[in-house]
Amino acid sequence: MNKTELIHNLGTTNSSITRILETQDDTNSGNVLKIVEKTKPLRTWQIQLGGKYFHQEDEDSWIDFWLRILPEYYVYSAFWDDRSSISSKGPIIRIFGKVRLNVVNVSSIQCALQFGETAGSDILVQPLQGHYRFSLKCYDGGSIEFRCSVPPGQKPTSVSLVLNDRWKPWHWVSIHYPKKMNSENKIVLCTTPMYGDFSNHILIIELIAYYKTVGVTHFVFYDAGCSDTVRKTLKKLNLAGISLDVLPFVKHGEKDNRKWNERAQVISVQDCMYRHMHTYEYGLYVDLDEFIFPVQHETLQELLKSEEQRIPGNCCGEYVFRHFLYCLDYPSFPVPYLPFEFNTLLKRYVVNNTQGYDRSRYITKIAELEHHGCVHRVAHLLPGSKRHLVPDQVGFSHHYRRGVKYDNRIDCGNFGNAKMKNIVIYDPSLPFKFGNKMIKLVKLWKMFYGIE
Repeated sequence: MNKTELIHNLGTTNSSITRILETQDDTNSGNVLKIVEKTKPLRTWQIQLGGKYFHQEDEDSWIDFWLRILPEYYVYSAFWDDRSSISSKGPIIRIFGKVRLNVVNVSSIQCALQFGETAGSDILVQPLQGHYRFSLKCYDGGSIEFRCSVPPGQKPTSVSLVLNDRWKPWHWVSIHYPKKMNSENKIVLCTTPMYGDFSNHILIIELIAYYKTVGVTHFVFYDAGCSDTVRKTLKKLNLAGISLDVLPFVKHGEKDNRKWNERAQVISVQDCMYRHMHTYEYGLYVDLDEFIFPVQHETLQELLKSEEQRIPGNCCGEYVFRHFLYCLDYPSFPVPYLPFEFNTLLKRYVVNNTQGYDRSRYITKIAELEHHGCVHRVAHLLPGSKRHLVPDQVGFSHHYRRGVKYDNRIDCGNFGNAKMKNIVIYDPSLPFKFGNKMIKLVKLWKMFYGIE
């Protein structure tokens, strides 16, 4: 039995779109909705707010926005996953988003798959294949993954979530089909979102100068609220030959920008992982003040390959680096002719009270993951893949920040007392090993691209 319905706001962005949908019952494949009339939606590149977001490969389909698709549900991005080790029943679509903390039961949610973007395209509504709720221990605030199964031989163009087969979808989310390219030995660095009008552009220059020196191939930044100076710096670095993306991550209408994006950072990590799964072999996930230091090698790639050869069997999906605090409250060491005051070169006292591998950072073999956990650990590796704790003499994470009293893992204490008790150790290894290379690189950026 056919029924005509008027659907409002069924677009991929904030455009007002009206579509007439004709519902047809299909006992074999669920409810199939036929688009009879359709208004062309606005493309995301048309609302990029003056071009402050950009993607290295200039593909508008790879720019995403937070969309409210149900009363208590927000979605950022969706990805096609056809790895045979994940599902024996065929490909699935992973949808990454957030729900309100008071949303407990999501079992009634259904997937809506759209096939094509022209008049006459089909829409299939069917139950969820499953979902995964990320741990509340991770400042998570309701981050969640929804999984949708796909009919054999079909490739939908976009996806949404509905409460039932008669629900009117509010927005469609484009499905990303990652390009499968030669990823060997390439590293993508994914940062946690910049929010709260972040304005420290020197920290951005330092991060890129260091990680470019140790072998990182590509950088991804999530902009949830940063200054124009930061955006201009990123654009200049891109012109200087640095491969990087700046992706929008702000949730429009959210009054507490810091609270939303601090708790949504798990989704940015998931998004970055699936976005680059088939183009980069390794993924590195850090805050802007964290620097993984290869002690015995010149690059991170050399470190990872060396550890793979050293460990028997199938190794590894996750490489964990111990956290060490280099306190900004401690004295600095002068560095002559330094273009910018980089903490990595000036701060050389490390607190020797690390709590094991807590607050650690990690590098992953991206294709061997299913879910990140918090930003300090992986939740689910694929069957057969292993977690490896990298010895301190091989590599560890430098964390440059001011100390806090409420957390002994990042409590600097009094410098004089700590030094007398040998809690503080002098460690100049990073600036001695990579300082000159960083300075040389930054001077070229200043001279030829006006980075300051």
